[in-house]
Amino acid sequence: DYLAPPAIPTGQSPKDVLNTIWRKNEVFLDIGEYSIGSFVMMAWPMFLFFLWGAVSYRDTLPEFSLGMAIGGAFIVGVPSLFVLYSLTQPVPPPTRFNRQRREVCVPQKDGSYWIVPW
Repeated sequence: DYLAPPAIPTGQSPKDVLNTIWRKNEVFLDIGEYSIGSFVMMAWPMFLFFLWGAVSYRDTLPEFSLGMAIGGAFIVGVPSLFVLYSLTQPVPPPTRFNRQRREVCVPQKDGSYWIVPW
């Protein structure tokens, strides 16, 4: 529904669960590569799993519980540091889908654009 030209209805409402769509109108659709929601969707279940392991085995296996806490802190903590670092960097420009001309404009690292029909 998002990438289709406006004249083609699908009958379902569009959804952007991870907030990757920046702007949308009748002419173009901007999709960013930078989404904090995707990190949260990846890290939150791991955090809960390690928290559950650390709490549930606290009384029966204290050394296992400590290992779960340290492992969870490392596995969730290192990607969290990468995300915090990326929050200090400039946001890369989005990929633009022109819905009327059916072209995709992909920004390159050198500042130029790559235009591709779709």
